[in-house]
Amino acid sequence: MGKTMLGKKQFSFFNRLNISTKMNFVIISCLSIFMFSLSLFFIDVVIKEAEKEVDHNNKYILRLASGLYLHPLMESDFAAMMELTLSFLEDENTVKVAVYNDKGINVIPINQIIDSTIENVREYRHKIAIKGGSGEGSLAIGEVAITFNMDGLYSQIEYAQKGLLFFVAFAMLLTTLLMRFLLNRFIQTPIVELSRSVSEVKKGNLNEKVKVLANDEIGALANDFNEMTTHLHSVRELTNAKEAAEASNLAKSEFLSYMSHELRTPLNAVIGFSETLRLPIFGKLNDKQSEYVTHIHEGGTLLLKLINDLLHLSKIETGAVDLDLQQCDLSAIVLDVIPLVQHLLEKNHIRLHKEIIPEGLSPVIVDKIRMDQILVNLISNAVKYGRKGGNVWLSVIEIENNCLRVCVRDDGIGIAKEQYENVYTPFNRAGMEQSGIEGTGAGLSIVKALVEAMGGIIDFDSKIGVGTSFWIDLPIAHYQQVAQK
Repeated sequence: MGKTMLGKKQFSFFNRLNISTKMNFVIISCLSIFMFSLSLFFIDVVIKEAEKEVDHNNKYILRLASGLYLHPLMESDFAAMMELTLSFLEDENTVKVAVYNDKGINVIPINQIIDSTIENVREYRHKIAIKGGSGEGSLAIGEVAITFNMDGLYSQIEYAQKGLLFFVAFAMLLTTLLMRFLLNRFIQTPIVELSRSVSEVKKGNLNEKVKVLANDEIGALANDFNEMTTHLHSVRELTNAKEAAEASNLAKSEFLSYMSHELRTPLNAVIGFSETLRLPIFGKLNDKQSEYVTHIHEGGTLLLKLINDLLHLSKIETGAVDLDLQQCDLSAIVLDVIPLVQHLLEKNHIRLHKEIIPEGLSPVIVDKIRMDQILVNLISNAVKYGRKGGNVWLSVIEIENNCLRVCVRDDGIGIAKEQYENVYTPFNRAGMEQSGIEGTGAGLSIVKALVEAMGGIIDFDSKIGVGTSFWIDLPIAHYQQVAQK
């Protein structure tokens, strides 16, 4: 932890720099190290080449001198050796000449003192140059030693070093500018552009798009960012549309609830008066009057049912339906519902078959009153859309996934496959609008909402001319409680 904090403190200044300054620092540092190393390498090469050339020239002069001093040394001709020495000293790069005999004595009588202003000198000796004969058996009779002035060499090297350093500095400047341009074009500018776009999106501007300047990793990141903003914009539009639809739907439900309450009172009066008129209290009605009163009563009753369905749907959509959930015997509920629909069965000459309704099944958690309402609706639909003299089958079985299934099956007219998606749509009668069968089309949507509110699932299967089966799967109480925990 301590090392981490120390590292953060050491780099805190660098971390505060913007990306442009950091890139300049890294570029200049790397180039400086590279160019410095390159300069040292070339300077070393220049020095070695210059020294090699001077050394070659000096050795050539030394070999030449050894040949010239051979005969004067053999004949002890000091005048000739003096003349040769003076001629060598006339060269500004030669500062001292010495000729030694075979006893190692300098035979040149001139006292030569090296100029103190000369800083760099180097002595060359040629021991094998002065010999008494030729071939492998030749005899060395002396040695010549020449000291050369090396200041010129080092002056040339210093001049070459300065020129090389200037060239390296100029090349480093050009390389730095070029790399800075390339990095700014392909790295810094896209990153700055991306950062600016992120700031705009952070402010809520989801229409912001990043300019894609290259097809590299940063370009791919920019493309991904643009796709993300497009997706977020779509999500925002969908969210806004959803919120608007929910607000509109809530307002609609509240309006329907209010209007349903307002319309039920006069409708009840209309239905009540029509029933009164049908009674012979105020005198007997003729056939025409009786027909009109019957139409009024049936129309009012249908309209009241429609308003009740509207009120029920609006309560479900607004979450205003209270459920009294408790453990119940599903078989008992099914059997208790049969007397409630007996008059419909008899009226339409439909036979009801208790196919499988076993006793002792595990209880389910439902609202009994709502469950009665659901079963009455399903059986009523089976009767309404069944055949005269047809059949309705009821069954309760235990299925997989720890559920009980209650099924209502008929051998009626069936539902066309192209109408399947409309079965649970409120006030959509799935193609039966012109059938002459009474109904509002709201019953199954109410059933579905109530089943799902109690944790169940409703589904169906149907075939034209064969019949329809609706079933409801409800979780067994024990497993439902465990899942909730």
